[in-house]
Amino acid sequence: MTFKLTDLIGPGVAVVAVAVGVWQYRLTSQSEFIRPVREAQLRLYQEASSAAAQVATLPRESSEWTKAKQEFLRLYYGPLAIVESFDHCRCGEAGAAQPTGGTLDSPNRCVGRPAFKGGIQWLTS
Repeated sequence: MTFKLTDLIGPGVAVVAVAVGVWQYRLTSQSEFIRPVREAQLRLYQEASSAAAQVATLPRESSEWTKAKQEFLRLYYGPLAIVESFDHCRCGEAGAAQPTGGTLDSPNRCVGRPAFKGGIQWLTS
């Protein structure tokens, strides 16, 4: 029994096609899975930005300012914490949180809330 090169090309092409199909499916399914989370994250960031803008522009003694501050703090300590991702934080960057232990050069993960970090410091004081 002799094998020709053409006998191996057909099954080889089929295996490659299946592998590419599985790879494309994994990429698509991952992006589709994370899409609702990213949409919720964007919506919450827009709400928090709006509340922060009101806090920054309204007179401090007004009732609207108090409501905007309460809304910002509710978002900051509530829903934003659920959709927040720490993977984007690089310790040592401007506005980034400090690492747990070690120095800014250590590979430890950052802790804290890098988004709105500067705003929350003056808002809660």
